[in-house]
Amino acid sequence: MVQLDGANTFAGEEARILIIGATNRPDDLDEAVKRRLSKRLYIPLPNAAGRRQFLQRLVDSQKNQAVQHLNMDEASIEELVKLTKGYSGADLKVLSAEAAMIPLRSIMDIANVDINNIRKTELVDFKAALNMVKATVNQDDLQEYMDWNDKYGSFPISPEDLKD
Repeated sequence: MVQLDGANTFAGEEARILIIGATNRPDDLDEAVKRRLSKRLYIPLPNAAGRRQFLQRLVDSQKNQAVQHLNMDEASIEELVKLTKGYSGADLKVLSAEAAMIPLRSIMDIANVDINNIRKTELVDFKAALNMVKATVNQDDLQEYMDWNDKYGSFPISPEDLKD
């Protein structure tokens, strides 16, 4: 708290310092922290557009690779967006990593494998990974975050804002 109070002391009047804090446990913040961090924003789970953007970036990142290991068309991305409702960005990252491992697990002769002969990761792999990677945020937690935002947040969030 002392460092927060003195952050702008030596920089002068013209200095601009932005301090950002993040937590997934806002109910554990004490009053002193809430007083010093005057703007409080609740960042909800990604909606369908956010999940689509995450998955599209994953696909786009493969386009510049010499060997592409992902085979996902628009229809596959759209179906995966629907299947991942309630997943956080971190959940999507773990899901993507798990899906990428599935073609590797099917290799019988790992000592003599050629990178060009590895099957591409497809929607079926993501669907299989969904059985192993579940969303980590439950609905009770989401409601607690909404209640906290209603009480302490700087900007109201309506149910319309959270629509998928």
